Amino acid sequence: MSNPKEKVEITSELLKSIRERLEQVFIAKTGTKLEVISMYEDGSFYCYKTWAVSYGGTEIEGKHIKAEDLSADLDDIIKVRKAEEEVKRQENEKRQKQNNDTRIRIEKEKRKAEYYKLKSEFE
Repeated sequence: MSNPKEKVEITSELLKSIRERLEQVFIAKTGTKLEVISMYEDGSFYCYKTWAVSYGGTEIEGKHIKAEDLSADLDDIIKVRKAEEEVKRQENEKRQKQNNDTRIRIEKEKRKAEYYKLKSEFE
């Protein structure tokens, strides 16, 4: 731990470079540009972006970024994000297929019920 009486020189250039790096890491983690940065007592950051949605609400995409993330290779961060996105895409495809199969089965059952109803009316 550093000496509390030790003077640390913090320049606007240093702060700008930290913000730029936070923005690069946030883009690598999310694929979007950040809007707000919050800093925690432990030296980590919470960065997020918000946007309005059609039903009147607000969506928030945020990431907790640790100090060590700032020195990480952006390509590695992007690879992790792409892998997570691929897993989500596969899960969505699976869910859509299940929903579609369920919808088709229900439609077939309805048509079958209608067929038997009409068949019984004509007998």
